Amino acid sequence: DTVLMRPDAWQPSPYSLLDFESWISQLKASGFLRREWLFSTAARQNIWMDCYISNTVFEGRPARTLSANNIHAYKMNQAADKLRNGILTGINSSAPMENLADSLCKLAEIRLQDTRCLITRYDQQRDSLTPLGKGGLAKDFREQLPVIPARYGSTSIGTAAYTRHRTLCESVLDD
Repeated sequence: DTVLMRPDAWQPSPYSLLDFESWISQLKASGFLRREWLFSTAARQNIWMDCYISNTVFEGRPARTLSANNIHAYKMNQAADKLRNGILTGINSSAPMENLADSLCKLAEIRLQDTRCLITRYDQQRDSLTPLGKGGLAKDFREQLPVIPARYGSTSIGTAAYTRHRTLCESVLDD
């Protein structure tokens, strides 16, 4: 009820309502079909569902049954395992940190729901931090702050580097 029956829960292709109807039309007179679908919840978060559809008979008339199971945790663990294996392969082959930063951040974001991750590199000679990564938050952050001084009051990241302690900020945008 919270996903399948909401028109705005359907994603763009290949998970649209038209794609779903096309999938259902492939069902033979006897048999079943199974496919994983990606939907959006009311909170605009994605959720993976494992859907089964079959033809049956109910009270002497043809009927269809649809079963949908939430497999979101399984899909997120699968994505995290794939990222983790790629990261470990990169570490074992001495890949530069710049090449691993985006994957490390994505892994942290999968594991820590509703989180954004950024990795910065500390330059001891310049006493400053540089955001690593090519996409997402790293790209946006680097456009605003290409270099962050490692000193007290110079953003929460600069303060953390200076004090060597965890720092918190209310709003990254205001920080």
